[in-house]
Amino acid sequence: MVTQPDELQQGIDAARLGRSEEARRHLKQAVLDNPNDVLAWVWLSEVDEGMDGRVDDLERALAIQPGNARIQKRLDLLKKEKMALQANLQEAARLLETGARQEALQVLRQVTLSYPSCERAWLMHSYAEPLIEDQLAALEKVLTLNPGNLEAIKRRDELLQMDRNPILLGLDYEKRGQLDLAIAIYHKVRMLSESTDERIEASLHMDQALARAQDPTWNPPSPTLTVLRLTVGPVLLFALLILFQSGLNPLHIELHFFLEGFLVVASSFILALTTSKPRHPRWLAEFGRPGEPREILIRMSLILLGVFFLVGTYLLFFLEAWNRLAIYRSTF
Repeated sequence: MVTQPDELQQGIDAARLGRSEEARRHLKQAVLDNPNDVLAWVWLSEVDEGMDGRVDDLERALAIQPGNARIQKRLDLLKKEKMALQANLQEAARLLETGARQEALQVLRQVTLSYPSCERAWLMHSYAEPLIEDQLAALEKVLTLNPGNLEAIKRRDELLQMDRNPILLGLDYEKRGQLDLAIAIYHKVRMLSESTDERIEASLHMDQALARAQDPTWNPPSPTLTVLRLTVGPVLLFALLILFQSGLNPLHIELHFFLEGFLVVASSFILALTTSKPRHPRWLAEFGRPGEPREILIRMSLILLGVFFLVGTYLLFFLEAWNRLAIYRSTF
């Protein structure tokens, strides 16, 4: 099939006028119509998205005309640019890993200024930017370039969830070492939130963030360890009761006590998770802001469920112990 003259020419005209998207559309159709059109491949390399795509375009052109010195020279220059771009991206990644986000951001801004179609640079931008609004804007750039980027989609959804839950956003800022932003978020919630639970939650997190700001070596207690410590109490008590019930011989523990023990562990964990303050970050991520109707409904339902199983299990144990005591009395 012969290339439609107007497709190639319209692509060249659009490229010269800086209308890259329009030029890309026409030139891609031109190379589709005529894969051996060297001129179309060369011009496509000027407007194609991504450094890899541009290198591929010139390699296709050079494969058609292997001795073309101008194409070879342009390809060599482009490969050098690609190597420099990869070096900059690796440096930005290293800076991000070491926590030097400001320095990484400076490198990435230079990259995206020179290569606005660099998908990876925009994705890294979303981790380097200090404000959630700028992080979301960087992710929108990624998804404009590649709507199927799964990492960008997942991160955008997480950020949108944080944006709706300011305490969760504050925790993310703390995790990234941006204590000033976290404290500002907590202070705003404490002053403006209509939910008493959320104001209390924000105050607790704010006190911890202020303590970390004053003493960088201080770390707040792990919320996971706090939940586990609160879980252990009722479980250990039940285990001791079972051990005494068996005459201090673990081999004499009856099978149904293991099932009851599992219920004690589950209910104790549920009660620890729903009553500990400040709330566990996972709780905030799954069930939303403290004091919201949905969060309250789920929390109260779980508390009632935990109390029912915990109290019910202990009650069954003491009833059985009472019956055994009655049997022993009648025996002696």
